[in-house]
Amino acid sequence: MNNSNLIKLVTILLVVAVFTLHINQAKAAPLILLLDVWLLSFVPLAVQCISGNCTGLGHASFWGILSTILFGGIAPMIGQELCQNGQNNAWFTNCQGNTFTGTTTGQASGEPVLNNQSFTAACNSVSLNYDISNASSYAIFRTTAGATESTSVNSGSAQGLSNITYTDSNLTPQTDYQYILAMSDSVGTQYQYPPQIAYTQCRPECTFSVDKSQVVFPETATLSWTCSYADSCSISPTVGAVNAQSGTATVSPTSTTDYILTCQNADGSISFSSSLNVINPSIKEIKP
Repeated sequence: MNNSNLIKLVTILLVVAVFTLHINQAKAAPLILLLDVWLLSFVPLAVQCISGNCTGLGHASFWGILSTILFGGIAPMIGQELCQNGQNNAWFTNCQGNTFTGTTTGQASGEPVLNNQSFTAACNSVSLNYDISNASSYAIFRTTAGATESTSVNSGSAQGLSNITYTDSNLTPQTDYQYILAMSDSVGTQYQYPPQIAYTQCRPECTFSVDKSQVVFPETATLSWTCSYADSCSISPTVGAVNAQSGTATVSPTSTTDYILTCQNADGSISFSSSLNVINPSIKEIKP
């Protein structure tokens, strides 16, 4: 093989190696940059050699081919396999505690596939839904912000299933939870998928009432309320700021009034209403 053909081969191999690395998820950015620069710097040499001037490029081409195959193709594959087994390495990080996230694209026939995933978060629970295929068994792992280990919250057989639903209860309000689905094929090989981050949003929850539905002016009535997850509350009209957990207030409106209890916390505000009907008696003069 003359030097011109050798340079062409090296150029092709570099292109393939860089492309392979680019389609690999979670690869180390410095390595990508290194190979990109290497490829771009090699193109002028290839053009030079094709034009007939290849002097001194044979050895460089050999070592370029060897190092590109090792560092651009084989090493990332080994790194991905180590990561799936929970071991961090130069190409992949965050591999411990069941936090490796794979991909469903390009999977071979017969491997488990995650077609879709979604969740609905409430104040102290998260409802998960997964659309799957080809799985033999499954497990759902949960972690919280700052945690280094995950906990299996649900698992079971997935044979014959196309949908997995699970509600994780008794959670802490206003907290981020990460959920990762792992599925196994018929021979026990496990596949893990991108996590879902669910925030347990929790606006105030209150009961608000008045002890009478109707009064005759100038009679009074009593408003009462009990709230959870509220940082501050107020009642309008006329009453103003009130205790955010519970309390009562005496009112004496001159006309029918809708009282509004508004409470808020970091997740937002919410209002509750209670109506009081007021009758104003009319006095008629009776002539003798």
